[in-house]
Amino acid sequence: MRPGFQRLRLQLLAVASIGVLFAAAWLLGLRVYMPDSAAAIFCVKHYVGPLAFGLVAAGISWPVWMISTRPARRNLVRETVMSLADLAAFSVVLFVHFNLKLWSHLVSARNYDVDFQRVDSAMAPLRDWMIEVARVVTPLIPLEQPYMELFISMFLLSFVVHGAAGGQRELRPLLMSTSLVLVFGGLAYWIAPAYGPMVFGMPDLKFVRYMRDFSDNFVASRGSAYDPVKFISMLAAMPSLHVANSAVMTYYAMKWRPVLLAYHVPCTLYFLCQGVALRFHYLIDYPAGLILAGICVMFINGQKLETRWSD
Repeated sequence: MRPGFQRLRLQLLAVASIGVLFAAAWLLGLRVYMPDSAAAIFCVKHYVGPLAFGLVAAGISWPVWMISTRPARRNLVRETVMSLADLAAFSVVLFVHFNLKLWSHLVSARNYDVDFQRVDSAMAPLRDWMIEVARVVTPLIPLEQPYMELFISMFLLSFVVHGAAGGQRELRPLLMSTSLVLVFGGLAYWIAPAYGPMVFGMPDLKFVRYMRDFSDNFVASRGSAYDPVKFISMLAAMPSLHVANSAVMTYYAMKWRPVLLAYHVPCTLYFLCQGVALRFHYLIDYPAGLILAGICVMFINGQKLETRWSD
């Protein structure tokens, strides 16, 4: 594939996804929701910011890559413009993702929490063991909200290391796979919508109650009880996109930068346990997230998943 076209694939995905969003809104009679500044800052902190740092890292390493590749085809102004276009396109993908998530409980009249809870009950020993692991490990992590903050740190570390060490060759597939997880994952929420195990026993945490209250009111009002500050607050358990994106980052670490596995693997295992302990996720959400990650990675890399140890 020509490098120029590969650089445009994120922009094409953004255009296609925003087109699908407005078409679905028209066909299903749904409203497209806008965030306020606080929700937009959340998106920048969690997603756009790490990408920006990765692009800066790739830019700093640009002279090395210019020497080692084809100087005639490298242009600093063009690279800067394309990086800004990447940030804009990724922001559009996030906008689409959170709208799809908001719609997840409006497009289907059925809720699957009871069904997924039955699966958890059948696997109670494993679930209880994971909760106990999270109970022991969480106090050892010097972060206020380790579940979210470790996830942000994985994003930041992945984008910076792949951008600095591998330039666009590594940053591009990682970015595209992550973007596909957000778009396909937003649509996947519609297949079997569920809040999460908190329906059957909510932890005494302020931010969890905040999300539950908003989701209840929003769904009960069929989408009319909307507050722009809560653009990112909708509950959606199936599939787990934290696990899907963690799997994507772990895959590219295996493929190009195995040193990252020392951080990514423990963080991913922690997400698995803490997601259950916080009652965000059922056990069945995790294999669904891994399948989604595999589909997105194969879509970007072709039909074969490769690591640096592959034949």
